[in-house]
Amino acid sequence: MAQASTGEPSPYRLLSGAITQDPVGMGEELVKAAVAAINGDELPESIDTGFYWYDETNIDDPEIRAVLYE
Repeated sequence: MAQASTGEPSPYRLLSGAITQDPVGMGEELVKAAVAAINGDELPESIDTGFYWYDETNIDDPEIRAVLYE
């Protein structure tokens, strides 16, 4: 638990977790959009490529490790 400036334990955590991009999802969506553009299809203004939320409970999950470390 985080320490307050008084040295007492704080009920507030400094960081609950974080979000990381999904590089594999980004690549997949890029290829799909490129093929669609080549075929003359209309593309959306933005493309959701996904993300992952991670914290101390799932940071060692293989799916999370792959997007953070590899």
